[in-house]
Amino acid sequence: MQKPNILIVWSNYYKDLAERQLEICLNKLKQYDYNYQVETVEAGTYEIPTVIQHYHRVNPFDGYLPLSLLLKGSTDHYEFIWEHVKECFIQFALDGLTLGNGIISAPSMDILCERVENGERVQEAINAVDYLIRFKNRKNNKVAYA
Repeated sequence: MQKPNILIVWSNYYKDLAERQLEICLNKLKQYDYNYQVETVEAGTYEIPTVIQHYHRVNPFDGYLPLSLLLKGSTDHYEFIWEHVKECFIQFALDGLTLGNGIISAPSMDILCERVENGERVQEAINAVDYLIRFKNRKNNKVAYA
């Protein structure tokens, strides 16, 4: 059986911290039997769904891992971005895309740094993609009996 292919869609908006998030993700993925590719979004979180949608239409992957950092500021821009991403991810799930959400949000840079370093959000996203790929493979390999 061929290894599943994962696309990591990574925003480098907060460069140093985002690179650390990607490094943690890649180290954790070594524990799994996946091929992966990294697509760097040279913008912010908002653009990630567009990139995932494009790949899924043109060159589909077995699973997608969006990674990004979203810092809540003093404007409603944060809520606008989260609402957009949430709606897109819900539609992706309904359309059958396998997705784990590795986007980390926080109300301050200190908390954002802490959440990146503990790696929990990235691990949860990887666990979600891993489970969904195994689930789909298990369901697709069952033979229907008449």
